Amino acid sequence: MDLPEYAGALRRRGLWLAVLALLGLLLAGWSAARSGPTYRSTATLYYGEPDRNLTPAIARVNSFVILATSDQVLDAVRADLGPSLARDDLTDRVHAAIDPETSILTISATDVTPEGARALAALTSLHLIALADSLRTAPGGQSEGRLTLGDPATVAVDISAASATRTVVLGALLGLLIGIVLGLLREATDPRLTHPDQVRRLAPRWPVSCLEPGDELSATAEATARLRELRTAILNAADRPGTLMVTSCEDGDRVPGIADAVALGAARASLNVILVSAHVHPDRPALSRWALAEPGLGAVLLGESRLDTAVTTSPVPGLRLLPAGAARRMPEAPLTSKTMTEVVRDLASRSEILIIDAPPLLAPALHPAAPAHPPDTLGLVRATAAGVLLVVRGGHSRRRALRSVIRLLDTPPGTAVAVVFFSRPARRTAPGPQHPDGAAAAASEHSPSPTVSVIGS
Repeated sequence: MDLPEYAGALRRRGLWLAVLALLGLLLAGWSAARSGPTYRSTATLYYGEPDRNLTPAIARVNSFVILATSDQVLDAVRADLGPSLARDDLTDRVHAAIDPETSILTISATDVTPEGARALAALTSLHLIALADSLRTAPGGQSEGRLTLGDPATVAVDISAASATRTVVLGALLGLLIGIVLGLLREATDPRLTHPDQVRRLAPRWPVSCLEPGDELSATAEATARLRELRTAILNAADRPGTLMVTSCEDGDRVPGIADAVALGAARASLNVILVSAHVHPDRPALSRWALAEPGLGAVLLGESRLDTAVTTSPVPGLRLLPAGAARRMPEAPLTSKTMTEVVRDLASRSEILIIDAPPLLAPALHPAAPAHPPDTLGLVRATAAGVLLVVRGGHSRRRALRSVIRLLDTPPGTAVAVVFFSRPARRTAPGPQHPDGAAAAASEHSPSPTVSVIGS
């Protein structure tokens, strides 16, 4: 992923980031509240030497910074304060620093009491001076420079507030960092597709249009604009096919009403449209009311009805319908039959665009328990050179399934027209103003869609 994709992934996982940052903030605040007050005292030491010494003094003062927390100094401090103090504890509480411009050495010490901090700073300074004098007067030692006490240990000041603030900020940053790492890991390992950017990354050749829950039911300005964008993507395809198969990756990915809405939009764009429901197999999902009318496609495939009799007009100008009819068991997979191919070619010759609401593109590797004769939508696509409008349900459709379908549709290439990403459905979808019975259908994603109720009335 590139930087914008990382940013999009983190935006989608914003709740993770917020929760973990808040958790880190609370834990750091709790730790700071339990730690109690902390005091700091500072002593200043000066280093002086004759002017005739040409060696830079900063090199020698640097050595005193190391000696300030050396074992010799800390052991001497422990002997004065009490041997029960751990040397490592003193090392964490004593700090030395120099000013390179003035060769001034400062010793800072912290403690839970002001008296302890001041005593620790004063004793560390005195024992460091004593150690420096012993090194200066030792055989072979430097006799020129001398370390002296400039300002004694100051009255200790409370630094708890600054320390607590720093702890809280670091805790929040740590929580945010953990949230970023976990969010990106979850984004990379989540088997479900949750955002259209993921679809665009997996299918870069296909335009992706986004619909919101209820767009296929309502007639709001926003829904109309999104459906118009989808219709434009279909009609402006480089090689716009005469037959468009509206399908999904897997059984549970189907969104009822999408094919109906696309057909209505095309008809209102003054195109001659035929809408076919190809769900004739016995285990089909719930269908729109118009798709249940008889005679239907099932009767045509079995020779029980003529095609001209099954195709009916609708109240929408330019739109004709071929319902699925009653579910029927057939001796072969109905969509791969020669009769079905002939029906599709016949209908395509009678219309400017033939839209087929088809069963999912079942990938056998993903469906080991599929029926012995599944509806072979892919076979019909290849036999009729139909274009495919693939429906992807956010939070439900699997990446693995989409990858498999992409491989199937890319052999041979050119069968895909667009992908419609249907956002994660809300708990409840409001009915559209032109569909008073839409609330009942929107209550369940498997309910018959009333999108084209005007067609069947």
